[in-house]
Amino acid sequence: MLYVTDQAKEMLKAALLANRGEDRDLGIRLLVNDQGEFGLVLDHSGPDDLVVEHSGLAVLLIDPGVAEAAGEAVIDYREEAGEAALVIEPHAA
Repeated sequence: MLYVTDQAKEMLKAALLANRGEDRDLGIRLLVNDQGEFGLVLDHSGPDDLVVEHSGLAVLLIDPGVAEAAGEAVIDYREEAGEAALVIEPHAA
């Protein structure tokens, strides 16, 4: 199961609030492309989505196939050299 840290949830919440405009049903969707690279886009939730909530908001939407591809990865928030980013790392047992 994919794990999202509290710091990552807070960053996702801030990004969602800054970009969704008036559409209160939007969330941020985790995608994976054919090369196995992950990305994020604004989207509406689907009936089978896994939804990560934070402070009452659906901050991350994950299709079951993407969740399977991510496995037990961890989504975290990092700041390095003045740059802030979300990172996805394999689960450290």
